[in-house]
Amino acid sequence: MDSKKALQTSLMLDMSGFFKVFGDPTRLSILQCLKDRGLSDVTTIVEAVGASQSTVSQHLKLLKINRLVKATRDGAHMLYSLSDDHIASILMLGREHVLEKEEK
Repeated sequence: MDSKKALQTSLMLDMSGFFKVFGDPTRLSILQCLKDRGLSDVTTIVEAVGASQSTVSQHLKLLKINRLVKATRDGAHMLYSLSDDHIASILMLGREHVLEKEEK
């Protein structure tokens, strides 16, 4: 395999992993919560999503590892937000696509 194909394959694998993170309804709900509310602590996310604190924390860890979410410390609290505007755009485009499909 030449280096161009290897880079292409590597990129496709990375993109596949990135999109897999969006494949869970709870993670999507967490991301949507952060898009709508901005900087939020775990308690706020738990209330918005309706999942247990343990479940939300596990998903936040995975979202952080995959760079979809970032965390900042505010005293004793960790506050979470979307890592950048790309994530908000992806959520918006996904929502538009699904709603458009339902309308046709």
